[in-house]
Amino acid sequence: LKLVWLRQALGGTPPPPELGAACPVWPHPAPAAAGAMQGATLKPDSVLELAIKGGPDVTSGGMAMAFGLAALSAVFNGTFGIFGKMCRTAPDPVIFNTYLTYGALISSLAVLALSPLWEDGHFLLGFSWWGALCGVLFVFATLFTFIAIPLAGLALSAATWCCSAVLVAFLWGAVGPVSPPRQPMRSAVMSTGGVAVMIAGVLVINFSSQLGRRLGGAGEKGAAEGAQKQAEATDVDEDGSASEADGEGGAGGRAVGLLSAATVGLFGGSVLVPAAFVPKDLQGLKMLPSFGIGAAFTGSLVAAAYIALWQPSLSSAMRPQAVSYGVLSGITWNLGNICQIIAQGPYGLSYGIAYPILQSAVLFGGLWGIYWFKEETHGPSIAIFWLGALVLVAGVIALASFGPGS
Repeated sequence: LKLVWLRQALGGTPPPPELGAACPVWPHPAPAAAGAMQGATLKPDSVLELAIKGGPDVTSGGMAMAFGLAALSAVFNGTFGIFGKMCRTAPDPVIFNTYLTYGALISSLAVLALSPLWEDGHFLLGFSWWGALCGVLFVFATLFTFIAIPLAGLALSAATWCCSAVLVAFLWGAVGPVSPPRQPMRSAVMSTGGVAVMIAGVLVINFSSQLGRRLGGAGEKGAAEGAQKQAEATDVDEDGSASEADGEGGAGGRAVGLLSAATVGLFGGSVLVPAAFVPKDLQGLKMLPSFGIGAAFTGSLVAAAYIALWQPSLSSAMRPQAVSYGVLSGITWNLGNICQIIAQGPYGLSYGIAYPILQSAVLFGGLWGIYWFKEETHGPSIAIFWLGALVLVAGVIALASFGPGS
């Protein structure tokens, strides 16, 4: 079985090498996946291991699956915020965010429990500080939203952190200091253009209410109404809870709010970067328990500090509905995280393409807000939203065609 696979992989029928001997470079043209094996040392089971769960699947079908998973991760990332809106009373955002981290931990441990289904009947229990750091970055990405929104407003903050996250994720993949996540680009100009188009689409989506009313002839009053609609739309809010849109604290406060929103994107676009340093035997889905522990531990510390310093009322924050929806929100977010891990691991989609696609979640959050929660019923505004969606998709296509690792 090993030799048959080896012959097929290397594109010919060479004489069988001795186990443990160096694999020669055959005169036949070898595909990219097999090229990594040329000159390598063959050990018993190494060929079979590569055949079953070795290098990335770089076939057209594998790439289609990778992009499908990246798009599915954006769906989950655009959905996890709706659960806070489903609560009868808006939950305390910091406490709700803590429940979210517990959902991430629960779902991470569930993946570990199910791992015997694809790990030959066993699972590897281990902990990686790098994996835990991924969880810490996730918590801080949501934490800074609580600073940004009151100071700069929801619409402006959401637009800032979405654009920041797209740009940061792309830069990690394009010019990052280590590889992975850095990968060569087919065209730096076209890749940068694709990211610019994505950011333009995000901005159009985030300000579709204001643009639709202004262009639809409603004037200043209509634009103000659009801003209020945007304020009530919680689908782009990282914590999933209602927030005020009007910034407070004057120009200085707004500047701090925008800086905090950019920090959300900095952390949010970097969540899986430390995964590149996780030991190989704990990479992929095996990293999830470390991620969940890091997220839940950090979330608990943030909640403890918040309760000690601000002494919020806990009676509503600890309602069963808030707890259950918070945990469900974390599970949903982590499903998107799992899709990203699989897309970047077994299917070999580069970080610089996969993670900017994740940040397209604003599109799916907007769909929930428009068609489920009926937060926007103004026809021109919805048309502007779909225009932004088309621009965003065009940017994704350009990035996928010319971006890092394309």
